[in-house]
Amino acid sequence: MTGGSDLLALVQRVAVTPGPAPFFAVGSDSFTGVAFATAVLQLANGLVRAGFGRGDRLAIHLHRCGEEAVALCAAAIAGGIAVPIHYKLKDAQVAHVLADSEPWAVVT
Repeated sequence: MTGGSDLLALVQRVAVTPGPAPFFAVGSDSFTGVAFATAVLQLANGLVRAGFGRGDRLAIHLHRCGEEAVALCAAAIAGGIAVPIHYKLKDAQVAHVLADSEPWAVVT
C-alpha cells in the first residue's frame, strides 16, 4: 500500500492498543482499536489485491455507520480517493455523483 502513510501509521499504532474500551464510535456502532484497525487493514489489503491503487476512486454510499469510517480510511491507505456520497441524496443526485467521479467501485 502506498497512500495514506500518516493514516496507516495511526491505524498500525491503534492495532496494538489493548483493551475493551471503544476507540471509535459512530451512531450505535463502536470499535475497539484492534477491531477498527483490523477492519480498515483488511479492506485496504483487499482493495489493493483487487487492483485498486493510487488515484482510483472508491465511492462510499452508506448510512452513517462504522463501515463508512472503515471504507473512508481503507481507500486512503490503499492509495486511492474516497468519494463519500451522502445517504440522503436522491437517486438522480447519486447517479450524477457517480457519473462525475467515475469510481473504481462503489461500497453500499
